[in-house]
Amino acid sequence: MKLKTWRENQNLKQVELAAKLGCTAATISRIEAGKFRPDWPLLARIAELSDGAVTANDFMPVAA
Repeated sequence: MKLKTWRENQNLKQVELAAKLGCTAATISRIEAGKFRPDWPLLARIAELSDGAVTANDFMPVAA
């Protein structure tokens, strides 16, 4: 599942999600726009917070 989809389903704003993950809202924005891939520690926090709904595989590029 895309991070943005999960966040919106949880009724969280980017700034709220960022606070829960220990990063900035700008980082969340860049991740959701596909301009930044989270590092492993942040990926682990995302997977844990989303109870596995968002995983590292969701950030892998899609083959054309």
